[in-house]
Amino acid sequence: MSLRADLGVDRGGFRLDLGFSAPSGEVLALVGQNGAGKSTVLAAIAGLLPLSRGEIVLDDRLLERVATGVRLPPQARGVGVLFQGLALFGHMSALDNVAYGLRARGVDKHTARARALAWLERFGVAELAERRPRQLSGGQAQRVALARALIVEPGMLLLDEPLAALDAQTVIEVREVLRETLHGFAGVSLIVTHEIGDALELADQILVLEGGRLVQQGSPHEVAAAPATAHLEAMLARHRLTRDDLLGSLKP
Repeated sequence: MSLRADLGVDRGGFRLDLGFSAPSGEVLALVGQNGAGKSTVLAAIAGLLPLSRGEIVLDDRLLERVATGVRLPPQARGVGVLFQGLALFGHMSALDNVAYGLRARGVDKHTARARALAWLERFGVAELAERRPRQLSGGQAQRVALARALIVEPGMLLLDEPLAALDAQTVIEVREVLRETLHGFAGVSLIVTHEIGDALELADQILVLEGGRLVQQGSPHEVAAAPATAHLEAMLARHRLTRDDLLGSLKP
């Protein structure tokens, strides 16, 4: 499913104005300093924040157009969301967390739980099906949250800081799971991240935001070779130092 987004949002004193498009199977990463508008983009596409102007079209299906008053609610958009902090329901098992989206769409409990178990198996955590979120490690919870987002077969996947708050070893493990998941996903994926390393490794295209505007878009190689903002240049410098330190520690 392709995406075409022309996003205009006025929120307090902040103004977001940007447009971009992506073909089916594309992984986009949004980067920029705090307050650049990254999370506002995700909230607008998910339907959690109304547009002030513009439109959102997912595979020729109009999700929102201010000029004509069209605005589908979040549950009707066919968009899967992985929230920062994961937002798993603490009173539910991992299995019921994953099954929740199907149950909300009217699928019977037995069928929803069977499909949820299949998704947990796909992510290698089926044995944790009856555990509550507080009993899961960060990496395990991340896999459960991914399964919950994907079980409803969304046309688009939105991920808000998917690797934040994980320890270094877990980041490596979950990043690989994410890479396989995103590049096997038929729809468009949009990742918000403050870690340029994640964007470089996971994305096909990187979108650089500053002050609510798109100031650069390109492949990871293009963006790394010629960063358009001082903030991005600093992020890349820190990433190279961290990578070089890691490689140095691995030398015999």
